[in-house]
Amino acid sequence: MQHTKRRMGWLVIGIVCLASAGSRLIAQAAPSATTVCGTLGAQTTWTLANSPYNVCSTFSVTVPQGGTLTIEPGVEVRFDAGAELYVYGQLNASGAPTLPITFTGSTATPGSWNGLQFYGTTTQTNRSELSYVTIDYGGSGANGAAIYLDETAITVKHSLIRNGAGHGVYGWSYGSTDIAATRFENNTGYAVLFVDGTVNPVLAKLSASGNGVDGVGLGGFAYLTGSHVWEYTGLPYVVRNGLEVRAGSTLAIEPNVEVRFEQNQSLNVSGQLQALGAPNTPITFTGTTKTLGWWKGLQVLGTTAVPGVANLDYVTIEYGGQSPSGANLSISGGQAIVKHSVIQLGQNDGVRITSSSGTSIQGSRIISQTQYGLRNLSPTRPVLASANWWGAASGPQ
Repeated sequence: MQHTKRRMGWLVIGIVCLASAGSRLIAQAAPSATTVCGTLGAQTTWTLANSPYNVCSTFSVTVPQGGTLTIEPGVEVRFDAGAELYVYGQLNASGAPTLPITFTGSTATPGSWNGLQFYGTTTQTNRSELSYVTIDYGGSGANGAAIYLDETAITVKHSLIRNGAGHGVYGWSYGSTDIAATRFENNTGYAVLFVDGTVNPVLAKLSASGNGVDGVGLGGFAYLTGSHVWEYTGLPYVVRNGLEVRAGSTLAIEPNVEVRFEQNQSLNVSGQLQALGAPNTPITFTGTTKTLGWWKGLQVLGTTAVPGVANLDYVTIEYGGQSPSGANLSISGGQAIVKHSVIQLGQNDGVRITSSSGTSIQGSRIISQTQYGLRNLSPTRPVLASANWWGAASGPQ
């Protein structure tokens, strides 16, 4: 590491070279930048006095397991083409409103560097924290994201992630993050994408524009176990593959949330779904494309002994019902309690019941379906459907 000091009008330059067995650490300083490569020591601090830092592409930089890299407010970190920062230990990058920390490419081109990559294990979770951070021009490489997460959870607050050649945040297996007060701009992929749909991030006050998808993507088909919450973030959730709330588990959706479904996907409920909107902040289930039958619909499953339960209040369900026997809301062995809601624009039925543990739909609008507003194929289990609007003053036919 090179240190530069001015003393009584004289310029004094000191050069210190550090090396240890089994590690590669190269640190040079030029008057304009501090170059860093290889594996860092157990405790490393990148200071404002030595900023900017230049990460070379030869070895990139690795924070080892058990190690900590602390970056001071105002520091700028520049990455050569193809370089990245691997974090197996902990990264503490806490800037300030007037002194943000910047991670950027040596070239101002989307994907000019690979991004920040965080790794944990089933026994050691990475708890890195980023706040008041700007990440520019990352996202190249196989992982394709400004922030990549694998078996780890980190915290991101008050930050800006932009101009990436992939996703803003990309969570792989057990990859998750708590994100608050953060903006995503002009990334070619999703603003946020969790391929592992079983994770339970905490999200708040997100904004996005100019990304490939201005939303929070939920990836491969996943069984949700335990308690999950989809918070209102300011961005829609996008279900890319089907999700199922397993028996004994709960998914709660906050008011004003919009959930969009890719083609042929569904949300299956074998446990508990609590989607409780409000008059001015309804919850919406819709398709990524506004086409009749674009997605399969909301499906409440179960048995008489163990029914899935969907409690829906001030909810809109639309553009579902894909397949000849589909519906916006399908009930097969489960129970739906629907109030003050809108079920509309279905390819087939608005509500289709093959068996039910007791369903009620009240004070709602069931309109503009291609087939029936409500089709009950289990007449021995009547449905309470009072005070609804069926699209005509004469009521249902």
